[in-house]
Amino acid sequence: MDLIVSQFQIDNELDIYKTNMTAIFIIILTLLSLFLEGILIFRPIVKNVINKHRNLEEFTISLENSKLVIEDINNRLEESNKTKNKFISMTTHELRTPLTAIRGYLSMILDGDT
Repeated sequence: MDLIVSQFQIDNELDIYKTNMTAIFIIILTLLSLFLEGILIFRPIVKNVINKHRNLEEFTISLENSKLVIEDINNRLEESNKTKNKFISMTTHELRTPLTAIRGYLSMILDGDT
């Protein structure tokens, strides 16, 4: 009888061992499938994100270059505006003196003071 109980215990332990090994094997297969799924799904996503980031960096550099060009054009326009204002101021001053003299002479002529 001890032999039968001993054999039953051994068979029972063997069944428990097989069940544990099967569970471990299923866990390993699940982890392996998750790993492969991660590689197959997330690798293209990561590549896409990297490419988008690279494109964004290139676009940022392009915007910075455009900003520099616009700032340069703006500086030139401000300088041109200052030059124009200076020219108008000088021209107005230079024309005012002769016009004042002409107005004075015309006033004398019209008043008959000549």
